[in-house]
Amino acid sequence: LTVLELRRVTDMLQLCRSPEPFPSWGADRCWPSPGSGRPGYYATVHLPGLNYFLHSLQLVEKISKVVDKHAAQETLSKMTSVDEKTGITSFADYPPLQTSHLCIPERGGSKACYNPAHLVAETQGENNARAGCLGTIWIDDIPYNACVHGRDGRDRCVGWLQTPPDTQLSQPQRSYIPSFVTRDKHAELFAPLIASEQAAPAAPAA
Repeated sequence: LTVLELRRVTDMLQLCRSPEPFPSWGADRCWPSPGSGRPGYYATVHLPGLNYFLHSLQLVEKISKVVDKHAAQETLSKMTSVDEKTGITSFADYPPLQTSHLCIPERGGSKACYNPAHLVAETQGENNARAGCLGTIWIDDIPYNACVHGRDGRDRCVGWLQTPPDTQLSQPQRSYIPSFVTRDKHAELFAPLIASEQAAPAAPAA
């Protein structure tokens, strides 16, 4: 067993002993390590003289398994650094690329998750931008993608807010005209909404 495989087994055993309901650890679910110690914190792996974030180690293993080894090495070189004295490779303090979660607690995920399917390497700016992403939104019981991250449909944010967003547009939202939209186009786009509101019966007086 590798360190990561052993950690997964011990985490599952620990969860089995817990009085809380045991979550499925399928490929489509988060793998929240109880070894993080405190809710809302990243899980760590303790090695002789070194501590690593569990999700970062998992991402390194995921990247190392890709077919294009040159691309994998290039990505890993942007995440790690080598100590000149000891020759030990570790994660850089301010790397060009860092480990980013596609799942976050606000959308039903976990900071302690180390499911490789939920981890990608990207810049700090891209990572931070995911924090406010809606991921999936539900309108009239139909799910729609609301994530603008990732590329070509890949690496999109997963999950949805436990408290759905209010889909009712405010007046400032309705009247705002983006720089890439003409006034005529804006009026055309909102015409169906205005027509449906005008045709709707008035609410009864209280």
